[in-house]
Amino acid sequence: MASDLSQVKPGQKAQVLRLHGGQGEVDRLYAMGIRPGAVVTVKSAQPLHGPVVIKSGRGQWALGHGLAKKITVEVIA
Repeated sequence: MASDLSQVKPGQKAQVLRLHGGQGEVDRLYAMGIRPGAVVTVKSAQPLHGPVVIKSGRGQWALGHGLAKKITVEVIA
C-alpha cells in the first residue's frame, strides 16, 4: 500500500515509488540517492512534523516533514 515517507515508522524499509515537488527538490533528492526504485530505511521520525532521518545507500539524511510528504513509498516487509 503506497503512502508518503512521513508515515513510515522508524525501523521500517520502504521502496521509493514517486517524487513530487519542484525540480530543485527532485534534484536534491536524486543527489542523496533517493529516486524511484531506491530502498530507504527510516531511522527516526520526530513527532509534530519534525524531521525524518533516513538511510539511503551509504548515506544518512534528515529530511524536513514537508519534503518527506512529497516522497511516495511502499513499505517492504
